Amino acid sequence: MRLKFALMLMGLSAVAAFSQVSNQGPFGFKAGMTREQIIQIVGQSAVISTSKDSVLRLTTAPSPHAAFESYLLAISPKSGVVKIRAIGKDINTNGFGEQLKSAYLDIQKAVTSAYGSPERSFDFLQSGSIWTESNHWMMGLFKEERTLATFWSPQQHVNHVTSIQLEAVPLSSSVGYISLSYELEGFAEYINSEKAKTNSVF
Repeated sequence: MRLKFALMLMGLSAVAAFSQVSNQGPFGFKAGMTREQIIQIVGQSAVISTSKDSVLRLTTAPSPHAAFESYLLAISPKSGVVKIRAIGKDINTNGFGEQLKSAYLDIQKAVTSAYGSPERSFDFLQSGSIWTESNHWMMGLFKEERTLATFWSPQQHVNHVTSIQLEAVPLSSSVGYISLSYELEGFAEYINSEKAKTNSVF
């Protein structure tokens, strides 16, 4: 009973954390923030790596979440931050993927609470895969023959968010992590601009 109560509290805490984030932008990253503004908030020591001025990887966020260990940002010179990808901590799990699936469902519930029902959700094994036994769930994921992912397309563009993707990512048949990405207004224009730069060499 005590364990069940503790798990319920953890779930409620996760929902509360994401609901709070929704009022200020994902993990506290507001639309329009520049690279300099972000670093000023989190501190230079939080910078893991940077690629020119457009990509920034951090160990923390203005409003970090305990499930994630780093944050990868795409920053447009015109629109500021246009994409946020939160990379989860490694999760040791059994062949059934129970621990990874549990963490995934906790985040899925929290994001749904903040942004509404998802547009699409996938949990399937590719046709013809040999990893059909329930205890082969993680192996199927590791072999890229299984998918566990959820997508949101907030109609009201809450906090300027246009798209959200949640995914369970394998590192091995016994370890995985959660990836949560937010695309903001201006992301499509940013991608087109980056493609134009790449193709300018032809």
